[in-house]
Amino acid sequence: VVMDNRTGEVLAMHSNPGFNPSTIDQNWDDFVNSNNGELLNRATQGLYQPGSTFKLVSAMAILKSKQDLNYTDSGKEVVDSYVFKNSGAKSYGNVDLTAAMSKSINTYFINKVMSMNQDTFFDTVEDFYIDKDFDFDLVFAKSKVNRDAGKTEIASDAIGQGSILVSPLNMLMATSAIAKDAVMIKPYIVKLVKDSKGTLLESRKSEVYKTVGKKEDADKIKAAMIETTKTGTARSLYRKGFTIGAKTGTAELGKGKYNAWLVSFIQSDKLDYSICVVSEDQKKMGYQMQNITNMINDYLIKNY
Repeated sequence: VVMDNRTGEVLAMHSNPGFNPSTIDQNWDDFVNSNNGELLNRATQGLYQPGSTFKLVSAMAILKSKQDLNYTDSGKEVVDSYVFKNSGAKSYGNVDLTAAMSKSINTYFINKVMSMNQDTFFDTVEDFYIDKDFDFDLVFAKSKVNRDAGKTEIASDAIGQGSILVSPLNMLMATSAIAKDAVMIKPYIVKLVKDSKGTLLESRKSEVYKTVGKKEDADKIKAAMIETTKTGTARSLYRKGFTIGAKTGTAELGKGKYNAWLVSFIQSDKLDYSICVVSEDQKKMGYQMQNITNMINDYLIKNY
C-alpha cells in the first residue's frame, strides 16, 4: 500500500492472490471453494501480528510516559517467569531509543512498556486507530487489541507479537503519522468524481483524523527510523538526496513461517509518501522486503 502523506490519497494497493473481475461470474464457484482467499483484500481486510513494526507505536507510548530512554541490554527480559530474548539471542549493552529502534531490540521495548502505566500504552495504541473504526472508501477490518491482556501478553504486544492484530492500511496510517509531525491523515482512494460530460461532481480534500502525540516525540521516532536505513535493519533503502525512514518487522507463525513487514516513508522536495509491504505466511523475514520497497521508491522517484 502506498499513500501520499500530504493528502491521504492512496496511490497503490495490491493484494495477492487476486482475481480477474471480468471473469468473476465464470470462476465464482472456484473462488467460493478455494482456500486461498482471492476475494479478500489483504491490504484492508487482512489482520496480522505486526511484528517489530509495532515498535513505532510502542515508542510513542514510551515517550508519552516520560521515562528514562536509556537501557542496559543483557539480551533478555523476564516477565512473569517468561523469558523474552532479542532476535538471534543478541545483547547490545547500553542503548537509547534510536539504537533500540534501528537494531530492533525486543528487550528495550518490553522493559519500557512494562515500566509504564498500562493505560498509557493502550491509550496510545488506540490513538493510532487500532481497535477503533474509521472511514475509508473500501471495506476494511478493524485492527484489534486486548486491553484486558495479562503481563506476558502485554510484553508481547510491545513488540507486535501478542494480541495486537493490525491491517496493512492501519499500519500505513501509523507510519504516515510518524513521518508527518504526529498528524494522522484520513486515507482515501477516490480523488474526484465527474459525470459523462466532464463536470466535476465531487472532489476530496485532505482531512486530519487526529494528532497521535507531540510533534517532538514523532520527530524522535522519525529520526530513529531514518537511522534504521543508515545503520540498522533496513540499510538497503538508504538513498543520498532523499529522506527515507523505515521499520522492519517479522511476526513468527511457527514452523519456520513468518509474516514479513516493512513500513517506510520517502521524502524530498517533491516526494512525501509512506509505504507498507507485507508478505504473508512465508519463510522470508521483514528485512527481505527491502527489494520490493526499493522498486516502489524507484517508481515514485521516476514518476512523481
